[in-house]
Amino acid sequence: KSIGSNIVLASELEKMLPMLLAYKSLVRESIYKEQGLLIFEIGHEIESVILHISLIRSILSHKMTKSAEYEVLEALLHSLESINAYRIRYQSSLNLENILEFLIFNKQFPKSLTYLLNLLLLEFKKLPKSSKRLLPYEELLIFAKELIKSLDPASLLVSNDDDAIFNQLDMLM
Repeated sequence: KSIGSNIVLASELEKMLPMLLAYKSLVRESIYKEQGLLIFEIGHEIESVILHISLIRSILSHKMTKSAEYEVLEALLHSLESINAYRIRYQSSLNLENILEFLIFNKQFPKSLTYLLNLLLLEFKKLPKSSKRLLPYEELLIFAKELIKSLDPASLLVSNDDDAIFNQLDMLM
């Protein structure tokens, strides 16, 4: 593709963004406040979880040189608007293990995978159910939470020297 076509595409996407935001606001204002809004919020949370998993897998599962890693980690935190929260929590330079703990395992950080899964499970529990037993989607979320809880960030970074990716992290995501 040519650079010109990329500029045109970016320009068109830029024009579309305000319309999409307006549409989201319109839906939010006109939907019933009970189950319709809840389903809308659940959909939003599912999209957030999928995006978060995709972002972590595509960016953090690949091995990099230390200098490239620092730049990528900093760009990732900036894109998530989380650089200040990270620095307040860790008070150290960027470190892949700390980033994984921050973005996957942290229960208090609203953009961590654990936090997002907990939030999604809470949203699902608000839906009406015909029985008190767990439904398959609840079981799946609980399994994912327990799997993450059983791991630690360092274990996700164990790999062979000749591997180009962190296999454990890649498989988890």
